Amino acid sequence: MNICILDGYTTNPGDVSWAPLEALGNVTIYEFTQPEEIVERAKDAEILITNKCFTQVTVYWYTVYRF
Repeated sequence: MNICILDGYTTNPGDVSWAPLEALGNVTIYEFTQPEEIVERAKDAEILITNKCFTQVTVYWYTVYRF
């Protein structure tokens, strides 16, 4: 399973282990993601975790390209 975290720093600034997610599959963590980077970074993800990203772009991409 491919897991992508687009806002790693704001989701977990270092005080929590990513190990539970890493046990589920391949985890790619990006500290910060700009709106124009979302589609490229998330394209192979089966699970997408975000905290501060511009989510309208994410929802649009997911709707158009995943279904």
